Amino acid sequence: MRKTVLVLLVILLLSVLASSLQLKIVVSASSNVIYVPRDFPTIQKAIDNATLGSTIIVNGTYHEDIMINKSLSLFGVDSYSAEIQGISRYVVSIAADNVHIKNFTITKTTTDLDGIGIRIYSGNNNTIENNKITNINTGIFLSLSNNNTISRNFISNRLNVDNGIGLYRSRNNFFSDNVILNNTIGVLVSTLSNDNVFSGNIFINNSPEVNLDSSSNNVFYHNSFNGSIQVTNGFSNYWSASNEGNYWGSYIVSDSNNDGIGDQPYTIDQYNQDSFPLMGRFSGYTVTLNGKNYGVAVISNSPIKDFSFDIGEETGNKIVIFNVSNGGDAISFCRIMIPTELMSSPYVVLVSGEEIVPSLLSFSNETVAFLYFTYVDGNQTISVISSKTLYLYYDLLDKYVALQASFSDLNVSYYQLLNNYSLLLYNYTQLQNQYSVLNMSYQEHLLGYSRNVENMQNLVYVFASTTAIFLMTTVYLSKRTKPRNRSRD
Repeated sequence: MRKTVLVLLVILLLSVLASSLQLKIVVSASSNVIYVPRDFPTIQKAIDNATLGSTIIVNGTYHEDIMINKSLSLFGVDSYSAEIQGISRYVVSIAADNVHIKNFTITKTTTDLDGIGIRIYSGNNNTIENNKITNINTGIFLSLSNNNTISRNFISNRLNVDNGIGLYRSRNNFFSDNVILNNTIGVLVSTLSNDNVFSGNIFINNSPEVNLDSSSNNVFYHNSFNGSIQVTNGFSNYWSASNEGNYWGSYIVSDSNNDGIGDQPYTIDQYNQDSFPLMGRFSGYTVTLNGKNYGVAVISNSPIKDFSFDIGEETGNKIVIFNVSNGGDAISFCRIMIPTELMSSPYVVLVSGEEIVPSLLSFSNETVAFLYFTYVDGNQTISVISSKTLYLYYDLLDKYVALQASFSDLNVSYYQLLNNYSLLLYNYTQLQNQYSVLNMSYQEHLLGYSRNVENMQNLVYVFASTTAIFLMTTVYLSKRTKPRNRSRD
């Protein structure tokens, strides 16, 4: 079953690289555009006569080796349409900066297959993309070269004789979405080749997939390692980015929280481990909407093909559609990352027309949504829909729920106010009763006070009368006791 899956995967990858990554070249008429064979009979003659920054468009098959020693673009008219069949050691040699090569088939048809498909020697900021390199010892080799981009190339050698990609004292290069198949060594990173990044590459039947020889601080993430021998040599490198690592065919551990990441790290050797191993292969896609590019990523244990994005003419719904084929497991899963600016919630997921409910993973945020769902393994069509109608429905439903919550809060406040009013009324009644008692007591006290005042007045009257009588008596007696005036002599 595993060999069958690998064969299906290779066929799928070839079809993807040959069809969905079609890169037809369209250029306007210009003196800096050269066509081969219209303007020159060979590619090398076109390069020799090109000025800096020229674009050379090639169609057909050419038996030659070429040397590029100036900044220019060399394009096949369609994916793999132009073929270069090398005749000596280096089929394509680049000894310049800012060279762009794409859409070629590069091979050797001689019995001696020794050599290199594309060699960059002391070249920087070059781009090698969407080429197929077969029947040669080493597919792409970088020597003393920095800041180059090697992307979406298919490198296979059915004779298993040497390296898919080799680096020698080269730094800060970016390798993405390449398929590296049936080479003795998938990638050889040797002698102080540090700080390179490998992302989204698929390794199949290489032994080993990666050999790190005297090189460190390279970063590997979103790659798929399917061979039996995966990484050799124990220099310290990095095996994940943003909490996502690589898919390892020999990693068999559960994913208890269903987030597409294994529960335990994958140990490579005593110096290296993948802390976030993927439970399925990583596939990255670019969606263009209104002139802006968005990245959509899928992790699945089923092979994926025919990825597309569409907008419903009548509904305005945004739809991501892709097919999955039999991955060999009873239950398959998909974890899809969608930029919310491209497709906002709510999301509807259909598996061959049947709706299933996805999980929105906890690390989703305002800018990206991570959906996880499972389905019965087999050939299925997956549709992820961002529905405008459903969005309006849920928006109205949210507003209705919010209104209901506000009404409920208001109702609670009303009953609280009613309870407070009842308590206030009770307290008021109690206060009235206490006032009546107090008033009665006050009236009694006032009556007692009036009586006391009256008694006091009576006492004052008695005292005043007594005092007056006393004074009058005193005056009277004093007059009676006064001696009479003696008579005159």
